[in-house]
Amino acid sequence: MEQCAQFRFYEELNDFLPRHQRKRDIPYIFTAHPAVKDSIEALGVPHTEVDLIIINGRSVGFAYEEYQRCRDCGKVYWRGAHYPRLSCKLERILGGDRASRKTTLFP
Repeated sequence: MEQCAQFRFYEELNDFLPRHQRKRDIPYIFTAHPAVKDSIEALGVPHTEVDLIIINGRSVGFAYEEYQRCRDCGKVYWRGAHYPRLSCKLERILGGDRASRKTTLFP
């Protein structure tokens, strides 16, 4: 299943990109589970030049792999920007303490 991530590079990192990709969001389509480092390299930017990675408003490292796997079907789901809103809705539906159900919902 295809997934899409948005990358944006700042300052001198734009020098590695074609002109039409500089100073703007770049969609990156993937089907497997690539590491952040590999995704950056695939866009043409050497990962060794990157000092800061921000995902969903949080600073992370190159080993970032925040995802959940469905116990039943094995599909992998990443927490997107919609996760906090969806999490609140789920908590209202189920009621009570969501933390105690985490292993049931996302093992």
